[in-house]
Amino acid sequence: MSKYNMLIADDSELNRAVLHKIFAPEYNISDVSDGSEAMEYIIKNGKTLNVVLLDIYMPKADGFEVLKAMAQRKLLDTVPVVIITGYGNPENEELCLEMGACDIINKPFNAGTIVRRVRNVVQACQHRNKLKEIALSLENKLQRSLVNIIDTLSTIIEYRNLESGQHIVRTRLYTKILLREVAAVNPAYGLTDEKIAAISSAAALHDVGKIVIPDAILNKPGRLTPDEFEIMKTHAAEGSAIVGHLGNDHHEEYLRYAHEIALCHHERWDGGGYPCGLAGGAIPLSAQVTGVVDVYDALTTKRVYKPAYSHDKAVEMIVNGECGVFSAEMMDCFLSAAPKFKVLGDRYSDDAEENRLEVPANNLNALWEASESDAADISCGACFNDALDKYGELFFRVDIPKGRVYFSNQDITSFSAAFSLSFEELDEILAPNVHSDDLYSIKKQTMLIESGIGCDALVFRWHNGGGAFKTVREETHIYKDSKGTGRYALGVLSVTNECRGGV
Repeated sequence: MSKYNMLIADDSELNRAVLHKIFAPEYNISDVSDGSEAMEYIIKNGKTLNVVLLDIYMPKADGFEVLKAMAQRKLLDTVPVVIITGYGNPENEELCLEMGACDIINKPFNAGTIVRRVRNVVQACQHRNKLKEIALSLENKLQRSLVNIIDTLSTIIEYRNLESGQHIVRTRLYTKILLREVAAVNPAYGLTDEKIAAISSAAALHDVGKIVIPDAILNKPGRLTPDEFEIMKTHAAEGSAIVGHLGNDHHEEYLRYAHEIALCHHERWDGGGYPCGLAGGAIPLSAQVTGVVDVYDALTTKRVYKPAYSHDKAVEMIVNGECGVFSAEMMDCFLSAAPKFKVLGDRYSDDAEENRLEVPANNLNALWEASESDAADISCGACFNDALDKYGELFFRVDIPKGRVYFSNQDITSFSAAFSLSFEELDEILAPNVHSDDLYSIKKQTMLIESGIGCDALVFRWHNGGGAFKTVREETHIYKDSKGTGRYALGVLSVTNECRGGV
């Protein structure tokens, strides 16, 4: 049985010696003699520490200051603290518990009793942390399910609106790029990586309300009449209503962004937008960003009612207010992000052939390094395509708890973090690269693998440039680690001559 890790923080050498003797059979023990040393040790070793035995009155910093420092760094969520004191009183005990201590043991103490009480605290904390991991894993699976539902809805809308699967990917990636610029300019928005990922994913639903718009209006090749335009404008409110039926409290933040975006992405800074005529800061930030992205993508792609404008012309029109008024701050961020928009737009153009990378044979490291740039987010599809071309097969390992896939062109023992994608990044390259008739099957397959569920081999079609496809066979096996706890998957992607209809 492996030992737990314990820190004893007490200014009395005798007390430390006694506690060390009592707990040595079950714990690896470190000890310090003042509060300052205790804080330094806990901050450095918090990830591996199982419990802290903490005296209240110590030199340099007392136990209250140690608890406060741990609370500020959110260490009390994972490292339980048991107060050991010879100066107990109700006020001190109440304050310690309010500050996050798990238990208080007054000196003198019985050795058997203190061992059991500390053991109970450690085991309760471990059980709580395990439940948190399970809850987080379940939440991630639910989130993946919702994202797949959203992708399906978005794809249906695009086909009705005569748009390609690239539109979803462009929308998400444009949104992510612009949000990062906004976050850098104004940290007060609190745009963490998690929020940016959620907003950019929710942006795929911005036009979900178009599912209720009649085809004769949605795909009319000419200018809409005033009455037709009024009907078209209803897609914003209809979209917000549809989003309201998609999920529950498990997806509260994600669906809030999706609702904001669907309802408000046509609102404009001067109040001249629709459906609510919101102005200024009343427009949710998520909708402001998606509004700019939506206009840029509409301008730079061919639609039934217009040709595609050039990147430079689209930027000029947006900045000059020809497509509605956006905030000055948003326009500054858009201009900073514009070069990346251009790279992304070229990469995921609806009709352009994929740009090929020159990669030395048998060197997957060079392949990934060749894609490292400010636009690294948008080069995964080309890298995947090049890797399949160069090597004919790719091995992969799925770390299910971490939500990451690692690739190798060598064998199943040579995986590196340098050649990896998160589940979200993998999703982003599927839609534009997998044949539309195979997309549902491959997404279902990835969901099964992400959930640790065994699945049969699958053959699908991958875009090969110029409107052609290569057929790829995917085979995956689910395993448990050496401890029999965490699940992972090993598999291989192989280019095959096996035929599929429409290839």
